[in-house]
Amino acid sequence: MSSGCSCRAFAIARAILTLPLPLLAALALAGCGHSAGNAQPVTAAAAAPVRLAWLPLEPLVAADVAKTVNDRLGHLAVPGATRSYRAPVSMEVAQLALECIEATAHCYTEVGRSVGADRLLWAELGPAPLSADGLRVAVMLFDVRSSAVLKRVERTYDGLDAVRAGVATLVDHALDASGAKPPGGSKPQ
Repeated sequence: MSSGCSCRAFAIARAILTLPLPLLAALALAGCGHSAGNAQPVTAAAAAPVRLAWLPLEPLVAADVAKTVNDRLGHLAVPGATRSYRAPVSMEVAQLALECIEATAHCYTEVGRSVGADRLLWAELGPAPLSADGLRVAVMLFDVRSSAVLKRVERTYDGLDAVRAGVATLVDHALDASGAKPPGGSKPQ
């Protein structure tokens, strides 16, 4: 720093201090840049964007069912989501890659972080408990930030043909507030 800068700052400070006290007070109040009459209402900060990743269903059990589910998940409007995108892998593949294969909030949170999402949406297809031919379909909505399941809808169907007939309706209405049983012969689990 040069001595000219410090001398100029000192000269400005000395000039301010030599002003009369009432003038200093008026300048100080005017420097605040506002008055009671011009107060602006305080607005809430914009909510953080919510990135939703939907994870595709693997076509291992029934390719046509997986295609229907994936088409529906891709078009599902999720309340609160500002951006929706398809994750590059299914939930199962993501969990295997992370070596966290349990169906727990911790593992789901790790999957969400790995795909850069604030929320996850996916479907599961598997055998129904206590049934030789029954299949269970579940649709899950998970909040990564709070590590909590926001919504889970599950239905048991009497075989693959019943799944084919009812899975589109199940996915389409998975996020409905009512949780009503979708048509198509499915049974609530």
